[in-house]
Amino acid sequence: MTLLGQMLMEDGIEKGINQGIELAKAALKLSAQGESPESIANKLQTSLETVHKILED
Repeated sequence: MTLLGQMLMEDGIEKGINQGIELAKAALKLSAQGESPESIANKLQTSLETVHKILED
């Protein structure tokens, strides 16, 4: 892989991790406010399965 390709891949991975962290923070905040998992999934435009995985940990 070229250096440019490696840099682009690492940048994409970093952005994905950051997006996941922000999603988890938002889901946990909404859960703490009493929102149901279904409501959280709708508000964050993600799957119910993803919300359940976040709330399990």
